[in-house]
Amino acid sequence: MAVSMVGICNMALRLVKSQSINSLDEASDQARKCNEFYDMALDFLLREAVWHFAKSFFQLGDSVLTHPHWRYVYKLPADFLYAVRVFPCGLDGEEDYLAERRSFVDARFEIARLGGSADVSSVCLTDVPRAMLEYVARVTDPTVFDAHFVELMSLKLAALLAVPLTGEPQMAQFYEGRLAAALQHARVLNANEGRHRRVKRPGESSFVLARRGLRRG
Repeated sequence: MAVSMVGICNMALRLVKSQSINSLDEASDQARKCNEFYDMALDFLLREAVWHFAKSFFQLGDSVLTHPHWRYVYKLPADFLYAVRVFPCGLDGEEDYLAERRSFVDARFEIARLGGSADVSSVCLTDVPRAMLEYVARVTDPTVFDAHFVELMSLKLAALLAVPLTGEPQMAQFYEGRLAAALQHARVLNANEGRHRRVKRPGESSFVLARRGLRRG
């Protein structure tokens, strides 16, 4: 069964022993509080790790704005939540890519809001040409959340809903504790999922791979 916002809210409501809802638009305290806290919980958790379902790449395009201390001012994607790294893109060969990539291992960048009072834009400031942005997108479609993130959402919502719906601060503290433990576990699983093994090229010796700190494929 597909995960939905209502389903996640009902998971949280069951945790705090409150009545479930049929719709977020219904006139109940439960629906109103879920509407109030859902986006807060989502943004909080999306910032807690570079989740694989939310990790995105975007080739940055120039903005008409300028900055006195940075060579490039780039527009950000519409679904941008926070930046992970900036690196050069558009290189033709692997050796060229590696050579230029090494020059920007610690590429500096800054996310800022620029423009006049009537037209303020969020931009990426950097000295990297042909820049590619790795970022976490603000994913709102719950059907792409993995099972661990769904659990995290239910626990965070339960912690936020506990006091307004039950008046029990101890319950809120309990679910914050459960959230901390579940979050640590989910981060480990997310990190492990991102690991990969280097495939050995024809004629490439195990000694070369070892020198590079890579496993044999």
